[in-house]
Amino acid sequence: MPKQNTLPKYSNDPNFVGYPFFYVVEDYKCECHECATESRDEGKTVTPHVNYDDPQLYCFTCSEQIEASNGAHETDDEDEGDGNDDDFVLEGRRLLRDRCFYI
Repeated sequence: MPKQNTLPKYSNDPNFVGYPFFYVVEDYKCECHECATESRDEGKTVTPHVNYDDPQLYCFTCSEQIEASNGAHETDDEDEGDGNDDDFVLEGRRLLRDRCFYI
C-alpha cells in the first residue's frame, strides 16, 4: 500500500490553530500523529482529538508523550532541586522535601 501524507500533529483550522492532536484508533487506542498515520494506512478507524490539559497522555504504540495545549506536559526544572537528592522523597513524579520533624 502506498504511503500517504502524515496526519497533522497540531490543529490548523481557522480560530483553532496550534492545539496538539492525539488520535483515537478503533475507539480504544490513543496514538500520536505518526502511529495514527500508520493505523489509518492499515484501514483502521482514526479520529482526531485535542489534548487540552492531560500531562500524562502517551501514545499507546510508541509511548511518546503527547503534549498538552496548556503546557502541563512540560517539567519544571525548579522542582528538581540542586542535584542533591539526599533530603528528597520521591512522591509520584515530583520530588518534594521531606518535612518530618524529630522530637
